[in-house]
Amino acid sequence: MIRILNADNSFNKEAAIFLKEKIVKLWPDLEDHEKDLLQIHCGTRTTSGKTEDIDLTILASFDTPRAYKPTWEKYSDIEIVWVKTICCAVEVKHVPSQDIKIGDGDIKVRRRDSYENVTEQNHNQRFALLNTFKNLLKVKDEELPFVTSNILLMQANSTDFVGIDSVKEKAFFRDCDFEDFLQKLTGQKALGIMKKHQARFNCGPSKDIERALNCDLFKTVEASPVTLKRIENITKAFTDDVWRKGWLDDIGNKQVILEGRGGTGKTVLLLSFAQNLAKEQKKKIIVLTYNWALVTELKRLSNYLSIDPDLLIVRTVMGYLMSITKYFGFNIGLGNYEEALSKFIKWIDKNPEQFDKGMKKLKESGIKNPKIPGTETVDNIFPIDPDEDGKAFDFDYWFVDEGQDFKEIEKTLLRRLFGMKNSVISIGKGQWTRDFQKNNVTKNDWTKDAAGLDIPDDFTTTRRLRKVLRSNQMLVKMVQELNKKLEGEDLNIEASEALGGKIVVVEGSYFDDPLLHKRMIEESEKAGCSKVNLLFCTQNHERDESSTNETIIGLEELGIEAWDGLNKDIRQRILQDEDNARVVYYQSCRGLEGWAVICRKFDIYWESLLAISSKNKKMEITPTLFPHDEINDPDVRQEVVNHILIPFTRATNTLVLEIYSKETFLGNTLYEMSKDPNTRDIIEWRDPDHIEKVEIPF
Repeated sequence: MIRILNADNSFNKEAAIFLKEKIVKLWPDLEDHEKDLLQIHCGTRTTSGKTEDIDLTILASFDTPRAYKPTWEKYSDIEIVWVKTICCAVEVKHVPSQDIKIGDGDIKVRRRDSYENVTEQNHNQRFALLNTFKNLLKVKDEELPFVTSNILLMQANSTDFVGIDSVKEKAFFRDCDFEDFLQKLTGQKALGIMKKHQARFNCGPSKDIERALNCDLFKTVEASPVTLKRIENITKAFTDDVWRKGWLDDIGNKQVILEGRGGTGKTVLLLSFAQNLAKEQKKKIIVLTYNWALVTELKRLSNYLSIDPDLLIVRTVMGYLMSITKYFGFNIGLGNYEEALSKFIKWIDKNPEQFDKGMKKLKESGIKNPKIPGTETVDNIFPIDPDEDGKAFDFDYWFVDEGQDFKEIEKTLLRRLFGMKNSVISIGKGQWTRDFQKNNVTKNDWTKDAAGLDIPDDFTTTRRLRKVLRSNQMLVKMVQELNKKLEGEDLNIEASEALGGKIVVVEGSYFDDPLLHKRMIEESEKAGCSKVNLLFCTQNHERDESSTNETIIGLEELGIEAWDGLNKDIRQRILQDEDNARVVYYQSCRGLEGWAVICRKFDIYWESLLAISSKNKKMEITPTLFPHDEINDPDVRQEVVNHILIPFTRATNTLVLEIYSKETFLGNTLYEMSKDPNTRDIIEWRDPDHIEKVEIPF
């Protein structure tokens, strides 16, 4: 039996069907065979590392070995090869032969004025796929499948490259047979020589391949209706608002800045720009941000955008710039990060020709992990994450999400590396959080150059977003009213057109109120949510969370599996399952959203922010902000209000605020609002010690 999975991407689907036809030509009975299985998985997303996408993954296990006759000169002594199992990572390219260069054993394809080394990319995919199997299968290295690799050139024939010896050993062309495909794999793992000019080939025992076939990597993930609605909003960002179509025309001609408060659609517009440029113009985009949790969310959403995954790359700015700086020979780490970037910029200014030469090589070959053996090595593969492919450095446009948190030196280096007119910058107004605890917040101004001078209007334009697109009307009203109560600056936002929205305040622990949780699940499922549309935010304080991990444990006790964004390693992995709720620290929630957002220890978070801000402002006594406080500082108040409103604006429909007590300043403020005629219809106040046994869902 031959099955094709996850064929949503038209590029991958066409290639999968093409390969299937070649396979059936060799083994006609395999298509409907009851015991033998060959699976082609389209757009495989590895769980970690910088090689994230594999165009096609082929896994096969045959009850009885299947035969093919080698045709290549190097196998002239062998008449029959018996294939028992297959495991292969396939890189697909849709470029014509004139844009393909073959030399030094490598396949390279043209990208504008440079070439990408596809052979190196495909080689890295072998190790990334093997490492993913190790992460998911939890078995010994020797029980993992042996991963091979191949390149599929959909728009080229081998006869286009006359004069190149053994050209079919480099890649799989349109005029190749599946025997050629198999012989390419044979060159990566030694054959088992048999009598009578026969040989055996396998990529591991059948049980190892079957274990891989059944792992979560190949689980078909269907987006929930709520996720699909968000994708629809991204796709329709230009069709519904015709006046925004002109915004695309600015990209490439000047720096475009999208500025707005939380929930005004900055990330949606950024992804909409990327989708339009990639699908309609075949342009390549890299998106940079500071926040790992946001990187994971952007990658999750990009899975549903129906664009070639090679055209959209998402990275953290620190890791990305550190990779480039190291590549040019500079010693850089967290301790000397900004200092090293500054030295690198000065070196670029003094050595422009050497820099240009280095960038050209970087775009072609990428950054090699020295632990990975060369492509010519046979029978030597082990689970390890590769470094960056060259394609991560060769793109048409660079986008920034949450640009308010970028350091001045990062902004300067990015412009020096990639220019300014080909950039789109998303800025969350009032959302500066990076290094807040270290009292090292940088309020970066993207409208100014490295010297602090205003950039002329011919080079930059700012689009200010006021209408809240994420949250329903009552949630927006609550944000506005709470901001007034806390004496924050004017938000200058407009309510969305979506009706509804609800605030639930829990005095005590959310996990002590199982009736509320039951209602959250029922209401969210009725609205078409998967568990991924539930977002839990909690306080990043060792005594409150990190040591006991009580949020994750509390969800497990309720039967809810969670993506643990509190764990650094997991936070860097792509979210594979829509049936997992998400748990993040408050500091990581920018850019994220959920149909229901549960903010844990909300007043404790407030007190923590107040203490940090007061310390940063060198106040001897931390104010409570109650009216009787004699000591106050408006800058402290505004800074804390800005932080509080970030998680407050993550919800689309329901916001649950867990507070320790109504006696705290924030708890008291919310309690008063629950009694205020102007806001009491929005807020439901719950005390776990006094809950009715029978409840009517609101």
